Amino acid sequence: DDFSTYSLPTDDPEIPDDLRRWEDDFAHINQTMAILPPTIGVATLDGLDETGYPYQFSQDSYGLADVMTSRPIDLGGLTAENSVYLHFRYQCGGFGNAPNEPDSLIVEFLAPGGGEDAWFPVWSTPGQLASDVFLEAFIPVDDILFLQDGFQFRFKNYSTLSGNLDHWNIDY
Repeated sequence: DDFSTYSLPTDDPEIPDDLRRWEDDFAHINQTMAILPPTIGVATLDGLDETGYPYQFSQDSYGLADVMTSRPIDLGGLTAENSVYLHFRYQCGGFGNAPNEPDSLIVEFLAPGGGEDAWFPVWSTPGQLASDVFLEAFIPVDDILFLQDGFQFRFKNYSTLSGNLDHWNIDY
């Protein structure tokens, strides 16, 4: 997703279903938070909910903040030899507030048919200094547990929950 068009869930009939790539709308899709993004738009994960309000108003609050979950993908019939990867780019802070310890960005994969508890952490990075560079992540999808119809992945961030803080910009 290059986030150049609206791709979050919506009831707007003007947005075609094939453009909707995500199941939830907690991330902030924008063209202003990232420094030199690879494409037009980014998804920014932070300490604000989908309405722009803090998850908690307590100054010392910390925990799971935004979640961005892909729609199901059919990986059935593929094997490790097919070299399937989740590839994306991410930036710490950008024009916003940089995440620091203990903040983190996490990617999880869903094992289809395993229920709500079938999410497995497969990648993470801790908070870092603000950067104008986008780093790349390549995560192999090579376990038969995930190579099925209905595969999903999701991004999660752990953050200060009291405001527009600890920004992670995601592209591609």
